[in-house]
Amino acid sequence: MIRRPPRSTQGVSSAASDVYKRQVSLYPGRSDQQKQDFAKAITKSAVDILKTKEEHVIVVFDENPKENWFLAGNQL
Repeated sequence: MIRRPPRSTQGVSSAASDVYKRQVSLYPGRSDQQKQDFAKAITKSAVDILKTKEEHVIVVFDENPKENWFLAGNQL
């Protein structure tokens, strides 16, 4: 799941000054290379679509065991 935090409510904001944080929740077990490749893909998409700079994109991986995941109150 990818969640976007609420945008800042500063008086003047421009795309060039925004920082885009993407939080990715996933089961443990992905290799460092897989996470790095995925983070690069997310960053490239943000640059291409949102017209921002690579250094303005933050990707955070939260690894949670499957027993901690629930949908509609039911464990996945």
